[in-house]
Order: sequence, then structure tokens, then C-alpha cells
Amino acid sequence: MPINKNALLRYQVLDECFRNSGREYWINDLIDECERVLEEHYGYEEDPKTGKLKHKITISRRQILKDIDFMESEAGYKMDIQRKIKNRRAYFYYEDRTQSINNKKMTQEEANQIRDLIFTFNRFKNIEGYEWLNTTAAQLTEEFKLEKGNEGGIAFQGNSSLKGEKYISVLHRAIQHHKPLKVEYKTFSGGKLYSLQLSPYFLKQYNNRWFLFAQSDKYPSLTNIALDTIENIEELSSDLFIPNTSYNFDTYFDEILGVTIPDDKKIEEIVLNISSDRWRYIKNKPFHSSQEVILEDLELGTAQIKLKLMINHELITKIFEQAHGLEVVSPKRLRDSIIERAEKMLGLNK
Repeated sequence: MPINKNALLRYQVLDECFRNSGREYWINDLIDECERVLEEHYGYEEDPKTGKLKHKITISRRQILKDIDFMESEAGYKMDIQRKIKNRRAYFYYEDRTQSINNKKMTQEEANQIRDLIFTFNRFKNIEGYEWLNTTAAQLTEEFKLEKGNEGGIAFQGNSSLKGEKYISVLHRAIQHHKPLKVEYKTFSGGKLYSLQLSPYFLKQYNNRWFLFAQSDKYPSLTNIALDTIENIEELSSDLFIPNTSYNFDTYFDEILGVTIPDDKKIEEIVLNISSDRWRYIKNKPFHSSQEVILEDLELGTAQIKLKLMINHELITKIFEQAHGLEVVSPKRLRDSIIERAEKMLGLNK
């Protein structure tokens, strides 16, 4: 079973406590230490029911006892953890204070997880501000005696010359440390310089471009800025930061293509007819996770599909890219948008 990052932090904290010969750690002490370290790392935790963030990270007595059991188990680290009773209570320690979970031989599953981590690091190695990941990946490979293997064989869409990529590391640090920013940017449609005070929450890549999602001090809705429009970033005082208590970015993009949430936020049923020369492609590479087949003519190789999502600029662009083999059946307003765009294109290319 994979070990999540919170559990790994707790195991490291417990390991340090059990090795400490200068103090007796009772169960409440172990809880306090784990909560302190986790809150230093995250500051907030997500409420599983509402998806909103809240301040205090709490760990139960039962969780710590389960962690100790795991550390002692064959599936865990097989550590020799002692209990000593004093005044009807027990404190925990290693009989051999020199032992540590960090000295244990790595399991194959852990080795695979670290390989995956190194692989992820390598995706960012050419982005300005993340050059240190090259060194980190090499150190992990050496430290854990992992075979380097062939690092080629796969590539991700990217453009290292894109103007906005130089801001990724700055924005990522601001997101992690809750730093508000003054961001100056220009739209592609004009040369006017705009300035916003933003609390940054999330970075997303779409169609070979990066986008920042942040809360402005002026507007109630979430602000979305393409990084390649940014001219300058200035860090502001931390007390101006607006905490994210409303947005869960694990699900925020589920009902759209791309990055733009339309003002009406209306989820619609979209029906498309697909010609035989496009159906195999669209069948293997769906428009969206909501894609369902209504009809499929195996003899002709055609199909009719249904999507459930919000209509935005990215969806219209995606449909227009396939327009030579695709008909919008409904809704009418989407069909009209495609017709209008097609007429403009014809007018320019007469």
C-alpha cells in the first residue's frame, strides 16, 4: 500500500522521538510533536467534507498507535520499539538508540516511488528557477543507489523559450509560503499595462501555456492570468494574503476544457455528430472525461457523442479544430458560435 506524505512525516518525527535518550516520550508528547511538524509544513489542512482549508492539524491517539504498529510491522520498518510503564502510563523508545528507519534497506515499492519522483523532477529541469532539481535528482539517484537507466524514451510538450516560464519558480514559492504579490501584466489585445494585488493559489499548464489562479483584492471571483502576459512581479507584505477557503483545485477544472470558468457556470449537455474520418481519433482521445457514446454506426464508422461541461472559449476552439469532421447538434448557442467563427474565417480567406 502506498504511503502518503503526511504518514512519512509522522514516521520521521516518531523515529526522532524514539531515538532521543534525553527525554521520555508519552503518547500525548508524540501527538504534540507530530502535529507541530505537520503544521510547520502545511499550516492548513483540507476538511474532507467541505473541501475548504482550516488551520489546526489534529492527530488522534489512535493514529499514532497505528503508526507505531506499522513501524514495527513486516510491511513497515520492522523497528524494535519498547514500552516502559511508569505511573500506569507507557512511554516509547528504541532499545538501540542508534537504529533509525532511515538506516533500513529500501523496499522495492519505496525505490519505485523515488524513481517516479526523480522522473517528475526531470520534467522541470529546463525551467528557469528549477535548475536545482537537476542536482537533487542526481543526489537521490546516488543516495538510494538507484540505477540511472535510460532517461530518454519519453518527452512532454513544452517550450522552454516561452516568456512566462521564468515566473514559475517565483509564483510557486509564493503559493507555498502564502505570499501576496503585485502583478503587472499586458493583454495580447492591447499595450496597456494593468496592475493587480493577488494572493496566488494555483498554477496550471494548458495547451503549452501556464496560468496563475489567484484571489484579487478588488474582485470577488478567482482571477486567471496567463504567465506570458506578465511584465513584472513584486512580493508584498504577508499580512495582505487572503487565505484560500473556497476553492478545491483537485475538482475545480472537472466541468471545463482548459482553464476558463464562464460567468454563468452553466453545465450543459452538448451533442456532436462525428464523421468516419474523425471518430477513431476522438474515440481514442476523448474531448472530455464526460464523453459518452449515444450512437455508433460500425458499418459507416460514424458516431454521435454527448458531453456534459461548461461552454467556454477553449471548448469552442477544440471543436473548431475538428470542424471538418464534426457537427454540433446542440445546444443552439454553441452551434451558432461555431458558424460565426467559420464565416469569419471564410471572409478572411476569400
